[in-house]
Amino acid sequence: MTEDPRSDARPAGDEEPETERELRELREDLDIPTRGASVYVFLAILAAAAAVWGIWPIVTGPLGMILGLIGHVKGHRRGFAAAIIAGVATVIGMAVTLLLFNPFSAG
Repeated sequence: MTEDPRSDARPAGDEEPETERELRELREDLDIPTRGASVYVFLAILAAAAAVWGIWPIVTGPLGMILGLIGHVKGHRRGFAAAIIAGVATVIGMAVTLLLFNPFSAG
């Protein structure tokens, strides 16, 4: 007879949450306020857009990453994606800035 793979030797308190309800209860137990998470994600995307357009990409890009991670911790499902987008936008924004305003170019 085969054993159930979920019945491995884990202590009862270390079970992983399997449903949204359990995740919500876990957040409530940890006292993580979920209000305003979408605002942080929206601001992260705005900061990423500013970084791509070359508006201080060295500042707005990491700011977008921080805001996206705050949104992720607060429970927004797109917070981590916003942080990654802001990181990529930082690199793109610095490349655009370097290409447009290169002090080493001839001319």
